[in-house]
Amino acid sequence: MAPLALVGAVLLSATNLSASPHLQHTPLAQLNFSQVQHVQVGNETHQEQLPTFADMLALIQKHENVASAHLYAELKCHSDTVDSSFDENMPVAVARDVKALLISPDQLSFISFSLGALVAVKRLLPDFCCYLVGGVTNQDEAKVVADQAIAAGLDGVDLNANEDVVTSELVQHVHNKGKKVLVWAFRHPAANDCAEVWSRMRDVGVDFFTSNLPPEYSNFTSQ
Repeated sequence: MAPLALVGAVLLSATNLSASPHLQHTPLAQLNFSQVQHVQVGNETHQEQLPTFADMLALIQKHENVASAHLYAELKCHSDTVDSSFDENMPVAVARDVKALLISPDQLSFISFSLGALVAVKRLLPDFCCYLVGGVTNQDEAKVVADQAIAAGLDGVDLNANEDVVTSELVQHVHNKGKKVLVWAFRHPAANDCAEVWSRMRDVGVDFFTSNLPPEYSNFTSQ
């Protein structure tokens, strides 16, 4: 059985996992691919096998409107810090899947807390956008993350949506360098995933907002 990192990347996006007690308490990095395939995600009424990164990329190609389908894939690392270490096999596996499935830069972007992981992927897939994620608490921290992304040759930053931190000055600073500002909301229900914050982020010029899509979002987008 080959180590997981040599087989491919596995997508983890759900909190509800079902597996034997042994698998539930074993760190993912210690599982081989065959064991990972026995982990199920979902709830009591519906469960599915964990998809691989290649599985998700294939879904993009099958999307009914493939031209508008775009995936933001997070490169997972060992901590939520810019200098976090990461599995060095991951960028190679990711690049291999992207090239094999003929995914275009219009269909896929990468985000990560790890600057090193993003730089490694950018080196292998130079035409794909890579955004440095930051969970920041003040404007100084936000500018540091932005400047790190710019200096590394990435395509921008992805910061937690906070109207006191993501200001028009910060957005303009990043835009002046030809980069983009993305923001994200916390896990649902999130205090920063509401009309007031959406409006503020739009007003300061944020390029993209990652939302949990609460019901009121449809009313906001129709305004």
